[in-house]
Amino acid sequence: MRKQIKKSGIFTAGDVHIDTGLTEISVAYKQAASSYVANQVFPSISVAKQSDKIFAFDKNDWLRNEAGIRAPGTESNGGGFAITSSANYFADVHAWHQDIPVETLKNSDLDNLEPQIAEAVIQKLLIDREVDWTTNYFTTNLWADQGTPNDATGHATTSAWPYFVYFSDQANSDPQNTIILGQESIQKNTGYKPNILVAGLQVHNQLRKHADVKEQVKYTSAAPVNNNYLAQFFDIDKYVVGSSVRATNVEGGTAAYSFNLGKNMLLVYAPPAPGILTPSGGYTFEWTGLSDLGYDVTMESWWRQENKSQRIEGNMAYDAKLLCSDLGVFFSGAVA
Repeated sequence: MRKQIKKSGIFTAGDVHIDTGLTEISVAYKQAASSYVANQVFPSISVAKQSDKIFAFDKNDWLRNEAGIRAPGTESNGGGFAITSSANYFADVHAWHQDIPVETLKNSDLDNLEPQIAEAVIQKLLIDREVDWTTNYFTTNLWADQGTPNDATGHATTSAWPYFVYFSDQANSDPQNTIILGQESIQKNTGYKPNILVAGLQVHNQLRKHADVKEQVKYTSAAPVNNNYLAQFFDIDKYVVGSSVRATNVEGGTAAYSFNLGKNMLLVYAPPAPGILTPSGGYTFEWTGLSDLGYDVTMESWWRQENKSQRIEGNMAYDAKLLCSDLGVFFSGAVA
């Protein structure tokens, strides 16, 4: 008798046939869309071409004090600003598919199997997008150089900037002053006050129970410490928490899981909407030229005679581009 070979990652008809008849119950590990931060921080720009140049204006030209008194009958002081186009974007296509064998389709007790598989495909893409976002924005040595070390860095005892005491040390840390120092660093070098603070869940959990926060809550609000309250506490417009997770092991290996944003924070300026003369820490360039594909998932489903399966595939095409590194401060290892 020929041995049956099971293709890795493809379930068989027996995997979804429920002998006990629990046909209305299907259990899956689905993360809430709000746990991902990739679409919550930087503005998105729809672009018709997969790649193109990005124009940049010279910051120093904009911030120099060059205006002055114009004497009667004389010309005013004047000048301009330099424009460069050395940077460019490239919107890679991110994709994932899953095949449903005909045996599975015919034997499944689930009437809505295809939509559920589509949700699984979407989750794969969302995880990939979040990991891509953290790689491009949420790691060390990307944002403004703060000295030694390059990034604001948590420490057990040292509080001299760019070090700060771990927020998990309730007695000795000072989260509010730490963020103020980051705000001053950005505003001094750009003229822009940072307006968004992104925190990994482990950092957020330490902040919302921090003694300094709870002390202020006593006098200002009876409501629980939520994202809106922490935005007010840190004097920023938007406070975002990244709580998504991923499995870090390879298929077949020992299961291991991790928060995508780790124990870190990012303080950054991003405008509410993109603009030609509007700087931003980053932009997401969404390629709409590929079958009107944008940042949202485009799903396709078709029959594959080669393996007698229904294929469900999702696509995204984008480039999460860091543009103005001086508009952000990265806080590495904010909790122990």
